[in-house]
Amino acid sequence: MTHTEIQELEELSCAAWPADTELRLDGWLLRFTRGYTRRANSVHPLHETTMPVTQKLRECEQLYQAHNLPTIFKVTPAAPANLDLFLETSGYRRDSGANVLTCPLPITLPGVIEARVENAMVSQWIAALIRFGYVSEKNAPILTSIVGRITDPICCAMISERNKPIATGLGVLQGTWLGLFDIVTSPAHRGQGNGSAIVQSLLHWGQSQGARSAYLQVVPGNTRAERLYAKFGFARAYEYWYRVAT
Repeated sequence: MTHTEIQELEELSCAAWPADTELRLDGWLLRFTRGYTRRANSVHPLHETTMPVTQKLRECEQLYQAHNLPTIFKVTPAAPANLDLFLETSGYRRDSGANVLTCPLPITLPGVIEARVENAMVSQWIAALIRFGYVSEKNAPILTSIVGRITDPICCAMISERNKPIATGLGVLQGTWLGLFDIVTSPAHRGQGNGSAIVQSLLHWGQSQGARSAYLQVVPGNTRAERLYAKFGFARAYEYWYRVAT
């Protein structure tokens, strides 16, 4: 992807996962959400800066300190030139982020998967994530507020067995883009095609609503997830990582 395309996709992913508070500082987006998820509590250096970078870093640190949060930068290949090196020499260690995968739509979806996918309410989706151990109960209110701020159409997909959820996922439709988030299967039901069924259902929904591209994020080294998404045509577009103050 070009730098412009990466910046556009980063803006989309921020809008699909809205923070409690966002500040624009000379081309950088600062996000604060009570410490829940790094992407919602970090500096997104989306564009080049006109301020001296040393001064700008100091202002960022002061703002995150005021929110009782560590200063974290989310860095992509489209970040301003030499920023990653500057952060490294300023004492910011590199931490793993995620690979961003994209695929063109519409696509011919794989053969019929027997698992029955149902539409779910946001509260049911969050309850499933708690049940799977993916989200703690103490963070459920924060996640509820994040999803409640999404202004684009969303779809919560779920598979249940004996009236209990075993797999779930969230789709966010942003114009011609479809973002997929938190595709999670119960540990006891992995490897049975449930994740594929959730992805297929969300892609079908997005295509029916006019989506022409889809994106998602996967932790580096999660080969099982990468194989699942590759079946639908997802390929690595770029990687992002974090720089964390030491």
